This record gives sequence, C-alpha cells and structure tokens, in this order.
Amino acid sequence: MIDVDLKETIKQDCKYSEALKQHKQAWARHYLNGMHEANDDLNNSNRKLIKAYVEEFPDAVCLQISPLELFRPSEKEHLYNFCCNYIFDGSNGNLEKVQNAAELFNKTTSVENLNNLERILKRSNCHVLVWS
Repeated sequence: MIDVDLKETIKQDCKYSEALKQHKQAWARHYLNGMHEANDDLNNSNRKLIKAYVEEFPDAVCLQISPLELFRPSEKEHLYNFCCNYIFDGSNGNLEKVQNAAELFNKTTSVENLNNLERILKRSNCHVLVWS
C-alpha cells in the first residue's frame, strides 16, 4: 500500500467537471494500454477527482466496501491507494441510506443487496474509484 499525501500529490486545483474529464481520460488510458499495477496516472486522477468532488459537494463521503468504512475525505490527511471504492454526496439523508445498505450487504453478501446499494449510490451522485 502506498502512502501518498493528497496535498502534495495534487498541487494543481481544478473544478469538478475538469477533474471528472481528466479521470475519465486516465481510465481510458489505463484500459486501452492494458491494466498495470501501480498506475500513478489512474491513482492520482482518483485523488484529484476526490479533491474536486469535495469542493463541489461539501458533504462528500467515501465508502470502502470490504472492510466496511465510511469517511469524509476532508478529514483524512492521506488517501491511500485502495482506500475507498466509491465517493458520493452524503447530504439529504444519503449517508444514512448508503450506510444501512452497505451494512446489509456486508452481512449477507447477496447480489440483491449489492444491487440495492448500487441503486442508492447512483441516486447519490456516486463515482466508482478503481485503484491500481
């Protein structure tokens, strides 16, 4: 696991829409060039997207499925590779809905409960984060 200081890694601020565009480009490069471990381009685009997402959605929450962890990225000094699977807007009761669905999925690991969690995440302006 690589320890990377978010403030040092992402020196150039950008708006959420630009960070999302850059993130999609990093994904495309990652898949088109074949998946490689420790792809700094992809990992850093995740961090940049998280940073911009928090600026756009102050109630942003990160979700790690296994082991189950929900945290506000603004409260973390470091964002490690593989620290979370999703980032979503935790406002308007979304945090509680996601937490309940994630806990249920972790107890049962059923496909039905995973699909339910994904439906709730989609309604919460969620982005999937894939680390390398």
